[in-house]
Amino acid sequence: MEIIVSAKHYEIDDELKALAETQTKKLESEFELQKLTSLRIVFSLERNWHIADALLNGKRFSFNAKAVSNDMRVSLAKVIEKLEKQMRRYIERTKTVYTKPDHAMKEKIWTSAELVNEDETAEYIEDVIDEK
Repeated sequence: MEIIVSAKHYEIDDELKALAETQTKKLESEFELQKLTSLRIVFSLERNWHIADALLNGKRFSFNAKAVSNDMRVSLAKVIEKLEKQMRRYIERTKTVYTKPDHAMKEKIWTSAELVNEDETAEYIEDVIDEK
């Protein structure tokens, strides 16, 4: 996954960049089956607000999240948390229901060799119809 960390009206120190890298690696390892392609994080400073804006792209999806707080590290944590929440919702919506075969039920199903001949089956059907 390609990780792009940039800033607008703000200087990124190495500590913040390393924190962003570790949190995005955790996000990538948690959702490795979803084929994440790129994550772009933009840090900006407006008045006294520290803003983190993130765009996560995958094979069939694109998520955008924005977090505002008084500390850039808190904004980064919030934006990663929002992306995780969006990914979980996406996975829940697209999850297919898969049922494993039940061997006990398979044994209960009749095969054509186990069925009685057609004459007895026809008589049984007529009896059932007459009862109704």
